[in-house]
Amino acid sequence: MNPEPRVVYAFAKNSRDEVRATLTEYGGHPVVDLRVWVDGPDDKSRPTRKGLTLRVEFLPELRRRSRG
Repeated sequence: MNPEPRVVYAFAKNSRDEVRATLTEYGGHPVVDLRVWVDGPDDKSRPTRKGLTLRVEFLPELRRRSRG
């Protein structure tokens, strides 16, 4: 069973949408998920397909490459 995703950062994309960075597990590996969330008709936030999921182990490499 996967643990509940933990929101580590969130910011407004626009007046209706939010981008959330969450930590969770997928396939037994810790992952970070950056995803757009929107409010549904029942006023509950729901993730969209717009986003990126990657293993946490790749974050240092991503950071190194973004600086150079």
